[in-house]
Amino acid sequence: MKGSRSQSGITLVETSVAIALLTALTVSSVQYATNRAVQGTFDNAVEQTVAIAKTVESNQHRVTATAVDPATGIYSYEHAGRSAAFRNVDLLNAELGTQFVAETPYGTAYEYRGDGALAEARFLISNTELDRVRRPEWTAVVASGPTDSYVVVRALSDTTRRRSSYMQMVKRNYFLETRR
Repeated sequence: MKGSRSQSGITLVETSVAIALLTALTVSSVQYATNRAVQGTFDNAVEQTVAIAKTVESNQHRVTATAVDPATGIYSYEHAGRSAAFRNVDLLNAELGTQFVAETPYGTAYEYRGDGALAEARFLISNTELDRVRRPEWTAVVASGPTDSYVVVRALSDTTRRRSSYMQMVKRNYFLETRR
């Protein structure tokens, strides 16, 4: 009768399966960390663009007195910071004293424009970088060429909400006055 051989230790097949599993797990975790870093960089650029657009929107209605008309004695006024063309954010920093970063993490400049009705800010990103990230649905992408695109953020003022809250305040004040 043959003696039964008992196996001790780990076989080569078991070792190679364990190494393959550990390699797959390592590769997927490194890829996840890299994707999160790329998405975080994009999210920071979008947040900066939103802040620029909101600043332009809130300051495009500023009015400054320029000079007095000698014939009528009436001041002439102009709206500060209105522009239909995109301008570099350095001009916004100089005009308002803000401290926005002038360059995106992608090496391009932040740009803005505000024409009195619409405030926009944008930055340029390569299409290969743009394909790697999830873009918020409230941003727009405008092609700049075959390899680059602009990510555009718009800041629209919600005048309906402001008016309704004002009317609620007036009604409340009237109600309080009539109760006395």
